Amino acid sequence: MGLRAAEITRYETDGHLNLGQIFTSSEVALLRAEARRLGSPERALAAANLVNESTGVIWRSYAMDRDSEAFRLATRLPRLLDRVRAVLGEEIYLWQAHMNHKPAGKGEAWQWHQDYTSWWQDGLPRGGVHDCATIMLMLDDSTPENGPLLLIPRSHLGGRDDGYWDTEGGAFAVQAVTPERVEELRREHGVVPVLGPAGSAVMFTGMMVHGSEENLSNLPRCNAYFAYARDDNRVDGSGSKRPHVSPYQLNHLTGTLDRSIDDAALSRLALTMA
Repeated sequence: MGLRAAEITRYETDGHLNLGQIFTSSEVALLRAEARRLGSPERALAAANLVNESTGVIWRSYAMDRDSEAFRLATRLPRLLDRVRAVLGEEIYLWQAHMNHKPAGKGEAWQWHQDYTSWWQDGLPRGGVHDCATIMLMLDDSTPENGPLLLIPRSHLGGRDDGYWDTEGGAFAVQAVTPERVEELRREHGVVPVLGPAGSAVMFTGMMVHGSEENLSNLPRCNAYFAYARDDNRVDGSGSKRPHVSPYQLNHLTGTLDRSIDDAALSRLALTMA
């Protein structure tokens, strides 16, 4: 269940690929329940959650695969890994897993940024289209009103954009792309909102410029992000090391992902927990 040649070309050119609704309703229900648990004070790995200090609301949860069997399985399902391997090669590992929580009516915006700008500072040597890739899974329906992920197609073609350190423009500080550069990219390529029902997924490159707006609706919006990298693209100590807020922020010590988990594993778990 990899990708067709035309899909790989589209991914390489546009920097993203819509994968459609690839998780079942029972799988999504289980992951959503786990997301609510992990994104709350009930979580055992409290340090793996990022809290907005001014509101006390948890905005991001890291390393869900470390204390949730459902997410451990989800990050390793063939329906995801086969697609990632189609662009990165056979030997891959899980670089990072996290969720962004956008509670109804108060979910904050995320600045326009590239993930690889931060990952490079973490020491990841390469961020090209065949070096690392992220699959974003919608755990709630994503609508125009509840702050969907926004992508600028082909923005990855300009390479790494160091931008500036933004401490005020979103849920927490990121290495953001300057407004002038964002406007230039928007004029040239437009913006694609990632919309769809829960269980839908999109794959995008580490240098894709993306962001999101506030959730002003009465619907929550939680997305899970599974970032993968080639096994020969591991931390080499050359990065300038950004200040981390959690020891769970990176999964770079994860071993090479094998094929020991079958595609029905998450569905079976959902049945046992129903």
